[in-house]
Amino acid sequence: MAAFNGSFIETIKLFTRASDSYVNGRLVKGAEVQTNIMASVQPVSGSDRQLLPDGFRGKEVYTVFTETNNIQFIQTNTAIIVDSAEIEYKSKRYSILSMEKWEYLIPHHKITMVAK
Repeated sequence: MAAFNGSFIETIKLFTRASDSYVNGRLVKGAEVQTNIMASVQPVSGSDRQLLPDGFRGKEVYTVFTETNNIQFIQTNTAIIVDSAEIEYKSKRYSILSMEKWEYLIPHHKITMVAK
């Protein structure tokens, strides 16, 4: 099986947040955890842009492809990631709009992210 490698792969940061809790009646935000992942970040295609909700079509949107086998964290925490995670790319934070697991040729995840 081929692997993700080459000049299109770079390290990006995935930030997740632990659940908030209450201590003595006060809200305490969950700690933020950074995970470095290897991924290919590409501008969203024109056809994918048309599928975005209206409020996102004019924003800066990227598609991230990351190999599933190397990212155990993504495989086991998909619900947490989609709900609260952010990706840092070129020193800018992005919210995750969607995440799909693809099994074709190279098992990987396709993540759509939008600038905050």
